[in-house]
Amino acid sequence: MFELKVLNLSHNHLFQIDGKMQLNPYFNLQTLDLSHNHLSHGPASAAFRTVSELYLQNNEFIEFDFRSSENLRNVYLSNNEWSCKKIEAINKTTVIADQFHGECLSGFVKKKGICCREYKKPYIQRLNEVLTEALFHNQTNQQRLATKCRSRPSSSRPEILNENELTRLRNEAATGDDANKKLIDELWNITNLHKNFTEDIKRLEVERNILNSQQTALKTAIEQQRQFYAIVKEGLISDQEKLTRILQYLKEREILNAELVTAREQDTLETDDDLKYIKQEKSDFEKSLADMKTIVEQLEKEETEKKKQKDDLERKANRHSVRIHGSSERVS
Repeated sequence: MFELKVLNLSHNHLFQIDGKMQLNPYFNLQTLDLSHNHLSHGPASAAFRTVSELYLQNNEFIEFDFRSSENLRNVYLSNNEWSCKKIEAINKTTVIADQFHGECLSGFVKKKGICCREYKKPYIQRLNEVLTEALFHNQTNQQRLATKCRSRPSSSRPEILNENELTRLRNEAATGDDANKKLIDELWNITNLHKNFTEDIKRLEVERNILNSQQTALKTAIEQQRQFYAIVKEGLISDQEKLTRILQYLKEREILNAELVTAREQDTLETDDDLKYIKQEKSDFEKSLADMKTIVEQLEKEETEKKKQKDDLERKANRHSVRIHGSSERVS
């Protein structure tokens, strides 16, 4: 029968894993490589149940549900944005194969050999950091463009002489009058300025392309977040509105999670009370059972004594009967 023991999905620009992902149970998947992607969250999936070796390094992971990986023995976690709670929750039987022995970056601490962060609200905090960084680069690039760029006249530009022609004119003007010499010097300076401006324009065009790429990446990230949290897109709305809706959804989900946690805690308290009541009933029953055993033992002891007394009485009665019958025979 065909088996799929090794599945390599590294370097595929993956942004998320479908929690409903299923594999043929007969595949017997042993090794799964998700390294070098853009993953930030790993939901529980039955597809990971048989995996014993898992590669998650070089992603953007904050959390991963390791509960679905029952047979996990080796895992690679380096170069991510891990929440320390998830690192500490890894099963003791699982070996972290790429532990880091150096110093972690600022804001990170080391847990089980992996650099992680003490998040309060992991996804909201990380999303705010990404957006703040993108906004900073956007503003910086806009300021640089505003100081460097100048509006160009709509009329055609005059043709600029090349450097060799300017050198020839300067040499010819050296033997002529001062007016021609001054004019050639000014033309030389203008040409140098034009050369510098051309280099600045090329550099600014490169920076503008980088800025456009960053804006496109930001729009893509926002759209992925919108799709990931199933937020409905109504018409042509701005990226800021999308982000606002994403943040609002995250806040609502956080409130719902808090309510669920409160309900679970209440259920736990009620279950503890029920367990205490059951334990008390069990204790009372065991005590009653012990008392009954004592009574049964006492009754059995008394019954033994009664049987003994009965046997003694029967033996005495038999002896008296023999004597009575013997005397009557002699009299006759």
